[in-house]
Amino acid sequence: MNHWLEIKQLLPAHVQLVAVSKYHSIEQIAEAYAAGCRDFGESRVQEFRTKQEALPKDIRWHFIGHLQTNKVRDLLRLKPYLIQSVDSERLLAAIDAEAGKQGLVQNILLEIHVAAEATKSGFSPEEFRSLLTSLNEHPYHDIATASLRLFYLIRSGVAIDDAVYRRPLGHADTKVLVHNSAASPLRPTGTVISSPYGWYDAGDYNKYVVNSAFSIGLMFMAYEQFPEYFAQLKTNIPESGNATPDLLDEMMFNLQWFLTMQDPYDGGVYHKLTTPNFEGFVMPTDCKQQRYVVAKSVTATLDFAAVMADAARL
Repeated sequence: MNHWLEIKQLLPAHVQLVAVSKYHSIEQIAEAYAAGCRDFGESRVQEFRTKQEALPKDIRWHFIGHLQTNKVRDLLRLKPYLIQSVDSERLLAAIDAEAGKQGLVQNILLEIHVAAEATKSGFSPEEFRSLLTSLNEHPYHDIATASLRLFYLIRSGVAIDDAVYRRPLGHADTKVLVHNSAASPLRPTGTVISSPYGWYDAGDYNKYVVNSAFSIGLMFMAYEQFPEYFAQLKTNIPESGNATPDLLDEMMFNLQWFLTMQDPYDGGVYHKLTTPNFEGFVMPTDCKQQRYVVAKSVTATLDFAAVMADAARL
């Protein structure tokens, strides 16, 4: 421990000293911890797990060894502070994909192989430059992925399977009543209709035609400008394995609900599907108020016609 303290004292304050703890016992690591060390590096996932479980929770664990892609899921479940040894684009992609599934933002360091030694691994300088070029071509990729996945997380009428925001089905909306303000000869007050799916609004559990039509319009515009990009963009939604881009699948989830919001009597579109009063800060399954479709509006009807015209073109 004296060596660690001596080295620490020689370093500038902004330099982070990581103690390589692999092959060292829990007792030895505890001794270093008592001396003030908080950053430790491990190279094997199982040993990482064992030590993490046994030692204080404020330790910042670094993964410093070669990481196999089949170990990525197990490692990320341990939430390492930093993965220091990302040595290939394949491994980088595996970490990115698994972090998305687990709802994590994982800090990493890329390992650059500049010595040209056969026994060493890492990105060659040429591979690294190629990687930087590809990243510069899609600087907003992470934002695009997260933004699109948000729509999946606010889906109504289905269970959400997500590592962080998992929840059971709420608001099936298969027994929605026609409000007095929306009544027509074909659908008088109190008529029961089925109006499932769609997206919750930003601040409540109601579903709005006008609000979500605006989102749909922007999504159509983005898709038509960058169809090749969205064709390969995966956001880990239930439909991700089919042949349709995730962006179009997500829009379709809301458009299915749109089709239920048109009154067959005159073609007018209900402004929203709502409860008489806003729900509290509770989960969807805890909401018990009756839900209604309310007054048709010119705005909702025109927005409906516009997004359906866009959808017909695609």
